[in-house]
Amino acid sequence: MPTALLPLLLAVVTADPSAAAQAAAERALHPPATRVELHRVRTRLPAGCTVRDAETAPLRSSGRVVVALSGTDARGRRCTGLVAASARVFGRVPVTTAAAAEGSPVGPVTQVREQELRAGLQPLDGPLGALVFVHRVEPGRPVDQADVRLQLPPAGTAVTVATRVAGITVQQPGRLVACGSRRACAQLGNGRQVDGRLLAGTLWVEAP
Repeated sequence: MPTALLPLLLAVVTADPSAAAQAAAERALHPPATRVELHRVRTRLPAGCTVRDAETAPLRSSGRVVVALSGTDARGRRCTGLVAASARVFGRVPVTTAAAAEGSPVGPVTQVREQELRAGLQPLDGPLGALVFVHRVEPGRPVDQADVRLQLPPAGTAVTVATRVAGITVQQPGRLVACGSRRACAQLGNGRQVDGRLLAGTLWVEAP
C-alpha cells in the first residue's frame, strides 16, 4: 500500500460517525458548493461498529442529508448505520452589491462572494458580460439563472461561428436566431442551428 494513502485510510477507520459523515459530505460537494456544515446530527450505528466508509448523494444546496455508514465489528463482521443531519451548504457565487432595475447589466452590480446555497437556487456560472436583469433586484442576494437573460444583437445579425476540434479552431459564417433567454444561437449556411457563447461577434460552440 502506498504510504501516502495511509493517513487518509486511518482517518476513515478511526473517525467517529459524526466526523465520518462530515468527511463524506465534503466529498459530495458539487460545484459551485465549496463548504458544508452539519447541524442537528443524529446517528444510528450498532455498538462496537468501527466506521470504515461513509457515502452520501451529491450536495448542491442546503437541506436534509443522510450519510450511509459501513464498517466492521470486533469480530470482523460487516455492520451498517446512518447519520442524518441538517446541512448548510456554501459556495462562491455572484451576489448583488446594489439595487438594479430591469434591463440593467449584471456585471457592474455583482461580486462573487461566499453565500449559503439554499434549495432551489440555480446560481450563475460563466461570463456575466452579456447578461441583463429581467426584473428589479435588491442588494445582497445571490443571482439566480431565472433573474437574467442574454442581451443579444437582433436576430439575423451576421456572426462568426467558431468550433474547437482537437485543438484546431474551425470558423464559418452564420446568422443569429432566437432560441431562449440565456442562450445564443446561430443558423449556419447549411441550415443547421448551433448554440454557444457570443463574445465580440463570435459564437463559440463546443464540439460534440
